[in-house]
Amino acid sequence: MKRNIVDIELPIGSPLFVTYKHHALPLAVLANDPANRASCLTNFIPLYTGYDLMGDSYCDTHWLDFLNTQPLEHWLDREAILYADVSAELIMHALAAGKYAYVNYDSYYMKHSYAYGHLHIGNNLLVYGYNAERHKFLVLDYRYENASMNYAKFQSAPKLEQILVDPQELEMAVRAVEHLDSEWTRCSYLWTPKASAFRFDRTLTKQLIDDYLHSYPTHARFYPGNSFYEKSLSGMEVYKALYYYIDRLACDQTHPTMLPFAVLSEHKRVWVEVSLELANHDNHFDQGVIQSAKVLEELGARIKMTAMMYILTGKRHYLPALERMIRMLEQEERSFLKALLDQLDAVPNVDEGSSWL
Repeated sequence: MKRNIVDIELPIGSPLFVTYKHHALPLAVLANDPANRASCLTNFIPLYTGYDLMGDSYCDTHWLDFLNTQPLEHWLDREAILYADVSAELIMHALAAGKYAYVNYDSYYMKHSYAYGHLHIGNNLLVYGYNAERHKFLVLDYRYENASMNYAKFQSAPKLEQILVDPQELEMAVRAVEHLDSEWTRCSYLWTPKASAFRFDRTLTKQLIDDYLHSYPTHARFYPGNSFYEKSLSGMEVYKALYYYIDRLACDQTHPTMLPFAVLSEHKRVWVEVSLELANHDNHFDQGVIQSAKVLEELGARIKMTAMMYILTGKRHYLPALERMIRMLEQEERSFLKALLDQLDAVPNVDEGSSWL
């Protein structure tokens, strides 16, 4: 790579959600645009179980997730690049043209990865710049402080950080996905943000809140006939899966992981953001609803911390306390959602059928 290339640093911000990088990395790109940041919120209201935990307690640990109701293309132009065509030079040209590189790679070859040198597994990162003095890419990825830690303990506290990565190291890691079983790693993407492409949709927001409260399978609205969701639990019903998971943990009959508790905690932040966005458009919005949302967020944070202590220590006495807090959260959330819907019903939508900017 030529040494006379200047520094490049495309803007990134702090994403609202960091547990899963397939959410965190695009949100980092969109975080600096308030309109896009607000319009993305509808992608994080629905919560669902993507795998049949209650049929297989050893299913994929990513069994709790947000259901994206709108495709990423609403906010980002995407150009797919096959792994064999990804090179340091291509990424440099993309950065110079104002494009971010969302890169899938084999963790075995990346020095900052927990799997470096001992485990071939697919992963992803965001390239947002180049440091000419250090001859390194600026990337956003999880920082794995101890490469020898086991996977369960790594999941207790993933840290999304700005990291310097050698271009040749990244190129090698990308090319190596050829030997992985994961089909999703075969393509990387170049992203170009769309300026304020969509608006905060009040009508859709209300529908999604109602779906969540009544455990309606929102996926049936957006992905009808998709067999992937056949055994999914949606909305408030996901609490059944959480109680079942805690029971299986107590019996040593499942994989211990922080992921579902971290996602649950982040989801309560959604209610704070949605309430604040609604209040921005309504001077009469009940501030008590916002305070109730913040109570949920705080309780979610306590649940995450308690789950982390269990994962790190393996001490089962944390599990009854964890279940009690989640039952409290379920009760408080149900009351909050009813109050939020009452608030929305009390305030007419001045622009029914469209969206607020």
